[in-house]
Amino acid sequence: MSTKVRDFVRTQLREFQYLDDGQFKTLPEYPEFAWFEGM
Repeated sequence: MSTKVRDFVRTQLREFQYLDDGQFKTLPEYPEFAWFEGM
């Protein structure tokens, strides 16, 4: 069950992009350990 919930929560969280040294980097809205602990 936790695998299904984890996959669903990942689809609901946003990812932010920023420019770093000429390349775009992607940063999740919340780190996985933070929201996984809440489950």
